[in-house]
Amino acid sequence: MYWNYIKTTIRNLIKNRSSTLINLLGLSIGIACSLFAFIWISDEIATDQFHVNSSRLFRILSKTHMQGEVSVSMSLPYPMEATIENDFPEIERVVSLIANQEILFQYENNLLKKKGIFASDDFFELFTFPLILGEPAQVLSDPSFGVISESMAKVLFGADWRVREDILGQIITYNHDKYFLLTGVFRDVPDQSTLQFDWLLPVVVYAKNNKSYDNWSDWRYQQYALVAEGTRLQFLNENLAPVLNLHDKYLQSHSEKQVDVFMLPFKGLHLHGKFENGEAVGGRIEYIRLFAIVAFLILVLGCINTINMSTASSSQRAREIGVRKVIGATRSLIIKQFLGESLILVLVSALLALLMVYLLLPSFNHMTGKELYLPWTSLSFWIILSAIVGVTALLAGLYPAFILSSFNVVTVFRGRLTVGSKGKKLRKGLVLFQFTLSLMMCIAALIIYWQIQYIQTKPLGMDMEHTFVFPLGDNDNNPEVIKDQLMKQNGITDVSLVNQDPISIQVSSTPKWEGADPENRTQFLTNFTDDNFLPTMNIPLVSGRNFDLNLTTDKNKFVVNETAARVLGFYNPIGKIIEFWGLKGKIIGVTKDFHMQSFHHTIKPLIIGYNPQFAKHVLVKPEAGKIKEAIEGAKSVYKVHYPNDVFEYSFLDDNYRKLYGSETTVGLLAAILAIVSVVIACLGLVSLTSYTITLRRKEIGIRKVHGGSVNSIMWLFYRDFIILNLISFALIVPIAFYLLSNWLENYAYRVNLSWWLFAGPGVLLLIIVLLAVSSQSLRAVRVNPIAFLRYE
Repeated sequence: MYWNYIKTTIRNLIKNRSSTLINLLGLSIGIACSLFAFIWISDEIATDQFHVNSSRLFRILSKTHMQGEVSVSMSLPYPMEATIENDFPEIERVVSLIANQEILFQYENNLLKKKGIFASDDFFELFTFPLILGEPAQVLSDPSFGVISESMAKVLFGADWRVREDILGQIITYNHDKYFLLTGVFRDVPDQSTLQFDWLLPVVVYAKNNKSYDNWSDWRYQQYALVAEGTRLQFLNENLAPVLNLHDKYLQSHSEKQVDVFMLPFKGLHLHGKFENGEAVGGRIEYIRLFAIVAFLILVLGCINTINMSTASSSQRAREIGVRKVIGATRSLIIKQFLGESLILVLVSALLALLMVYLLLPSFNHMTGKELYLPWTSLSFWIILSAIVGVTALLAGLYPAFILSSFNVVTVFRGRLTVGSKGKKLRKGLVLFQFTLSLMMCIAALIIYWQIQYIQTKPLGMDMEHTFVFPLGDNDNNPEVIKDQLMKQNGITDVSLVNQDPISIQVSSTPKWEGADPENRTQFLTNFTDDNFLPTMNIPLVSGRNFDLNLTTDKNKFVVNETAARVLGFYNPIGKIIEFWGLKGKIIGVTKDFHMQSFHHTIKPLIIGYNPQFAKHVLVKPEAGKIKEAIEGAKSVYKVHYPNDVFEYSFLDDNYRKLYGSETTVGLLAAILAIVSVVIACLGLVSLTSYTITLRRKEIGIRKVHGGSVNSIMWLFYRDFIILNLISFALIVPIAFYLLSNWLENYAYRVNLSWWLFAGPGVLLLIIVLLAVSSQSLRAVRVNPIAFLRYE
């Protein structure tokens, strides 16, 4: 019996090739989207979960209450590590980190620059990064010790480093004049770690060199704690809260600023790292939810096509069902038959989906910046795939199975079954859902694209075109000598020395000035440059003057932006005195506002000081058409001053685009998913229209015999779909407006949601729908009516 069902299923699939192909394509795309979502979400959820002590590992943070606002800081002072570890018995260990530090290493003739971490000696006791060589408790126990990754060991010691017995104990040079004794080699850090590093050196060395070893006011260290089993986090946070206020003299003298220390689980911060008003309100978990929902909806779109095809073509299988019932088949057996057909269709679709994912995964990785793979050996992968197949088979086959199995035998054999009557309202509802979802995806894709275009084309207030930046080395070369030599190179028109890259200014100060409100603790971004910064970046002055190289007194002068002038409260701030960090001087100029951070943030008040000796970066403006010559010239000058260093540069406009990497990825995914949803919906429309024409051939012939025009007959097919399209537009516009308005709230500078951003996708979808319907209906109405009425 079951073999008969299988043969019947295969015959029906082959007989209705067009609908089978459409169903296979829709379902395989839906399943492929679900698999992409599963692989990506699994990777995101796995981040930081591999640590053996992950359930007891916490990140230490602080909340600052000031002027009615609450902000969260990820950085803390170094001496708090020992204080917390000694004063709280439920905290077993505390580790301080200075992460993402790039250092030049040298061993014999091998040079390389790598990023790594300055860490406390208990680092390997908290975090699970397996050591290939060395003992976890010993590798960082002395300030002269250090450990490196296996990749770094391969570069420094050669491909055969594993078989050498003298690796440990080797002396490695870093930053030209510093050394460490190699005490360990660790496995390369997995991609699922938020801490990425190729080397580890004792943080106590960094703290002493930067005079922060016992400085409670120097907040620059990440801190992590390993707590005892059974510790109540709420109770511990209550006791931790006043630690900073008890030890930081600055906080003790400024009672208006209250800081509370607290801890959160480390393994959850990757997904819940967004804070508002001092509370965790989301983060990457929002992308996970969105991706999962959209992938499921795409799968539902494919299922809808199958449901519509099955119910629309029900009359073609009525006699088969009638015969089966006459010879004894029960309704439950017929339901099983149709669910089996659905399962076979979905299984074939799943195989096609696996092929799609395999072929498209490299492109997906390039788009998302990940190294994902199909986990063929993972049991959870096959469980999820089986669940997707089962759920899809039920979604696509359950309703048609119940509808088709309910046909009355007598009605079928008397020929009184009303063709297409069953499920008509359901089909319209499902098509409406397809239109609504497709329209939502199109509107979202357009608005995201428009916002990204706005970000990338809106004037920043400075000229970054072709300007590149490179860091200065660590020796005591005079930056101004380097600048003079660069200006003599072919292809270079302007050079400027800066303390911070102008699109990533992070250092801030709290200046004092005459007439300032004592309660006002506004943070001013602060940068130190030379006299050529404003001309190089083409930043105009609105009043006052620029720094003058010939005036030695300008080292005690400042230039501010328009926002700073407004915060200071002066109509004309020229000549006014400000003071911060022990520096005191007059304001000599005001620049037009320019963007120093991403568009997520408003333009902040900025103070620019003159001191080329503080420079850490060099900005180079090439001559038009001579970028390559300018880079080669900069490299040659760099090598003269830093012969044992690696010259690395980047273009400012590239760095700026990287600020919006997540938005660009989301926009691209939204565009792809919008196209996919429209394609699936239109494939269903093509097949559904084809079946409708088959059922209405006699009607079309009669109307043409009685003088019906092509346009009037075409309207019969257009009418329902146009009405459904208009209803979907009316339903989705307010929802889309609300959701996308909330998304745009993340940007301080954003596009306006004009009417055409909604109407445009609506009109486009309507045109696509009409073209899809026309591809089948126009061919039918042009057929000679005799072909339809010959046997009547």
